[in-house]
Amino acid sequence: QVSGEIGTIRGFSSNGPQDLLLVSSGSKEFEIPFVKQFVLHVDFKNKVIKTHLPEGLLEINDAIGTPDDA
Repeated sequence: QVSGEIGTIRGFSSNGPQDLLLVSSGSKEFEIPFVKQFVLHVDFKNKVIKTHLPEGLLEINDAIGTPDDA
């Protein structure tokens, strides 16, 4: 279980059924589904979103890797 800051929200996207938060942390980027199961609280005043993410969600982008022709 990861606790603490994940990164900075750089934008929003959609994959059709749900909206996604586009988050960057250093050289890594994550897509986090913006759904009530994962987003616990949005603090607009302090610009913080508290989440509870399933294990492995942040590693999904690492597992996908880069296409062979990139």
